[in-house]
Amino acid sequence: MGDLKKVSGKELAHAIGKTPPAITYMKKQNHTEFELLKLGFLCNKLDLDADDLIAMYKLKRIKLRGKELNDF
Repeated sequence: MGDLKKVSGKELAHAIGKTPPAITYMKKQNHTEFELLKLGFLCNKLDLDADDLIAMYKLKRIKLRGKELNDF
């Protein structure tokens, strides 16, 4: 599957119907929008839906709370 953090501009452009130069421009001029599109692309690639993301968030919160309790 490769490195999931590395999404090429070509992959992202093809997935959302834009050109690679448009993706490069977006990455430089509107980085937040670029990151959201990249996140959506990765969720689609990994077959994750909103319920999966909520479950991961809850697990992360539980892990963080456990860490805080163990710090004492």
